[in-house]
Formats: sequence, structure tokens, C-alpha cells
Amino acid sequence: MSYNQLFLPEIREMLAENDEEHLREFCYDFHPARTAEYIEGLTAQEIWELLRHCDLPQRVEIYSFLDEDKQLEIFETAPRNEIATLVADLPADDRVDILNELDRPTGNEILALLPVEDRRDISRLRAYPEGTCGSMMTSDFVRLSETMTVGEAIQEVGQQLHTKETVYYLYVLDEGEHLVGLVSAKQLLASVGRSETIIRDLMKRDLITVEATEDSSEAADAIARYDFLAVPVVDEEHRMLGIITYDDVIDVNSDLVTKHVHQMGAVQPMEQPYLETPFFTIWHKRVVWLACLFVAELFTFSALAHFNAELEQLVVLAMFIPLCISVGGNSGAQAATLVTRSLALGEVRLRDWFRVMRHEIMMGLALGLSIGLIGFTRAVLTPESVIGTVDRWLLGITIAQSVALICLVGTIVGSLLPLGFKRVGIDPAVASSPFVATFVDVTGIIIYFTTAKFWLLTGVLAPMVTLPATMMEFSLTNPTPEARRQMQEICRQELAPMEGVRFFYTTDTFPVTQSDGETMALPGSCNSEYQVRCVLFFKDENASHEFHDSKQLTQFLKSCKDLCYDHRMTRERGTLGKTEITEFFQ
Repeated sequence: MSYNQLFLPEIREMLAENDEEHLREFCYDFHPARTAEYIEGLTAQEIWELLRHCDLPQRVEIYSFLDEDKQLEIFETAPRNEIATLVADLPADDRVDILNELDRPTGNEILALLPVEDRRDISRLRAYPEGTCGSMMTSDFVRLSETMTVGEAIQEVGQQLHTKETVYYLYVLDEGEHLVGLVSAKQLLASVGRSETIIRDLMKRDLITVEATEDSSEAADAIARYDFLAVPVVDEEHRMLGIITYDDVIDVNSDLVTKHVHQMGAVQPMEQPYLETPFFTIWHKRVVWLACLFVAELFTFSALAHFNAELEQLVVLAMFIPLCISVGGNSGAQAATLVTRSLALGEVRLRDWFRVMRHEIMMGLALGLSIGLIGFTRAVLTPESVIGTVDRWLLGITIAQSVALICLVGTIVGSLLPLGFKRVGIDPAVASSPFVATFVDVTGIIIYFTTAKFWLLTGVLAPMVTLPATMMEFSLTNPTPEARRQMQEICRQELAPMEGVRFFYTTDTFPVTQSDGETMALPGSCNSEYQVRCVLFFKDENASHEFHDSKQLTQFLKSCKDLCYDHRMTRERGTLGKTEITEFFQ
């Protein structure tokens, strides 16, 4: 049992016996926040019955520290006239917030019981859109006239003290309610010995204000930057409307941080605590973004499918895919987090996009070279049994360059996405780590395989070359050694000189028998029914298509009918080592 729960049986016993003296003592023995914590386990009816035993100011204090759900439940179950009395004494911004959470019939019943002045104040504050300075301000502030003396001001503060939320700052207004100056409570008390001094001579005129229609983050920035306890809210004509206190900003910032953390994790913001949110609600808020990211990741599948031929030829590339791709997502997430936070703090503006990009290009190069060196070392140390026939130094260069480029792209994308979202009016926090990672995954695949293709397959230093190829196999009418040699010679004479053919060789594929008296290396299946095979490599795909559509090929096949009774052609891509075809490349 928790420490808080120890009080519940005792409180319930006092309520059952209607022990007014001890119930009242309990309400005053602790700080209101601690009292609210101790009674959280009671029902709404029990809490209200307890609060009836303390004065209205103390009742308001304890109520303000209760959980929001418990506050709403009390509003819905307690007598309307008693709730109206409580609402009338709540801070202006707090009562607007709680009334906005109530269902319309209950809220209207309570509003109807409030004094006219309070109803007007609530209606005025509720008119401002959610998220603006006007929606979170309170109209409870101390007003002074610039013509007052210090003595008169002190008396005025004493009269307003019990109805105002804060008296740290005393706002000086003219007859038109325009804000003209400010006097701090400390400054006023320090002038007690000069009671005839005019407030006009004491007040500070150069004030930091926010407009009611501005985003609430402007008030938060002002309070944080200048260490204010409150910031005044004015309209377009500089008439004083209310104040926003530091505790209101703390609540707003807490909500914003929670929202941004959810968004950066690709989860729609939740209004209730995690364990108290219904399962279906959490599922819905998570599945939407997850589905969007999954659909986006399908482009990664398409990119991999496009480089399937390269992956089949160099299987070792598959082992380095996670290593190379992850660095893009990680570097992008770092950049997105830094820029998003800088935007929130006002350290970076949209007009700074070029400076941000220039900074992140340099940072991406530095990070890419650092991580690329690690990737190069790991690739070079790959065991022979894994690396196969691939040149380990060229593989190291491939991995290092891929990692450096992917890191650079990830850094640039991660830094510019928040600025782009901000520009079109979307919360920069949406440029979350999963979103950036998904985007960089696709580009990373393209960068990785393009680099690998250059260094390992088609580049000047590549140990192998991949070209479109056609394999032709023939079944001989008379499968003797002489007939095979004759067929091979015809293929060399007729096919090799054809335009577009870049390399040509022939092999025997029929099973070797003792009577043949020959030793052969059989590249194909020993059970093949074809006795002669020739392979043609073409300079490009167009040359391959032209060969298959040419009249020369048709004439050649007709001329071979006397030597073979069947043939087969297979189109594919083939990989050759450059050492095999040095003369061809010359």
C-alpha cells in the first residue's frame, strides 16, 4: 500500500462520522498539492464532501491540483450552485479550460449561475482559438493609473490582492485601457518612504508584450528569454487584455514537448496517460503513421528489385546493406532533431535555410569520412570465405564511399525537412526519425548499388564486367567430335563478326564418354541434351535486341539445319572477369 493510500480509510471514516473539526484540519494541515495527492483515491462525491469543510480560497487551491479527470467528474456530480461558486473564484484561464472540457449542457447550466461579469469574461476568453496567447491568458491582473501616488497604489493593490492571480507585476493603464507602463511589487514597496511619488515617474515604459492572436509559443519564448514571471497580452491597438504567467507556460511547454516526442516517434499525440488510454485509441494513433511509413518503405523494395542482377552477381553486397543504410537514417535523425529543436527555441529561422544547408554539408562530409573509414576497415577485413572472388580493396572503397555519400545525404535531408515542413505550415516535429529514415533508405539503396556497380562491375578498375548476353545451345544430328568442331567453327565465323557482339566463346556441353577419348570442362549440366554451346556478350541492351531481330540470325539458324536438329536461345546478363577479355577491351 502506498503512503498516500494510508489516509483514505481515515478520511472515509471521518466523512462517515461527519467529523467536521478533523476534516477541516486535514484540509489545512498540508500544502494544497499534497492534500490533492492524498485524496486522489476518493470518489468525486467524497472529495467534494471533504472540500465543503474548508473555506472557498483553500477549496479552490486544493481543487486546482486535482487530476483533470477528477475535476471534470466533480463538476458533473456536485450541486450546480456550489460548483458555480467555485468556478467564480477560479483563475480566469483555469475556469475557461475546465468549462471547455465539459459537455455543452453541463457547461451551460454552470454558466447560467455565474455573475454577468464572469460570464462576459469567460465568453471573451473562449473566443480566442486554441493555441493562441488569448486562449491561455488570464484577466486577473492588478491595474494601476499613471496619475496615482505610491501611497494610493499600495492601497489599490491591497484591495485587489485577494482577487488577482499574481501581484509580482502591476500594470499601468490609461483611461482607454491602453498599456503604458509597469511597476514591480518590489519597486513599489521600495518607494514606501516616498508615498507622494507619482507612478508615472516610477513605471517602466519599454515593455515586452504579445498580441492575443499570436501563437502561445511567442509568450513562452518571451518568458524564457527575459526571465519574466508574466507577460502582458494586448490587442492590435495595444489595449491590455490579460497576462500569461510562467506556470501557464510550463503547462503549455510540457504539452508541446509531449506532442513533439510522440510525433518524432511517428505516433499521433495522445491526450490521456499511456496506461489509461484505450487499446483501440493507441492502435489507431500508431497504425496510421506506421502504415504510411510502411508504404513509403515499399520504394526500398522497388530500389532493391532494380539492382537484383547486381546483387545476384555479388552476394557479398547484401551483407553490407544494413551497415550502409543505417548510417543514413541515424545521421538524418540527428540533423532533424537538432534543427527541429533550434526552430522551437528560435535559434534558427526559415531565412537561415542556406546557412543550415551549408553547415550540414560540411558536417555531413566530416561525419561521412569518419564513418566511411570504419566501413573501409571492416570491408577489407572480410574473410576470404565470405568475400569470394571480389577484390577486397575495391570492396573497401565501395563501402567507404557509399557510407560517406549516404551520411551526407541523410544529414542534408534531415536538416532541410523540418525547415520545409515549417515553410508549408506543418509542425517540424513531423520530420521525425522514422520519416527521415524511410526517405534516406530509398536514396541510400540507390547510392550504395550505384557505387558498387561502378567500382566492382562496370568501372575502369572493376575486376568484372556485366553485359547483356545470349546463350545459344545446339543438339547435333550426328554428335561426333568432328561434328562438334565443325559447328563451333560455323558459330565463330557467322556470329562473332556481327555488329554489337562484344565477346564470344563456345564450349562443348555433351557428356564425355570413354569412346570420345577427350577431356573437357563442362560448364553446363552433364545431362544436357545439347552438345554445343556458344555465348555472346553485347555492348548494350540495344545491341542485344538488334541481334535477336536481325535477318542474319534467321539465316544462320536456317543454314545450321543440316548439322543440328534442335536449338535453344536464353537471354540473360553475364559477368566476365576483365583478365579473360583484355583483348576485347582494347
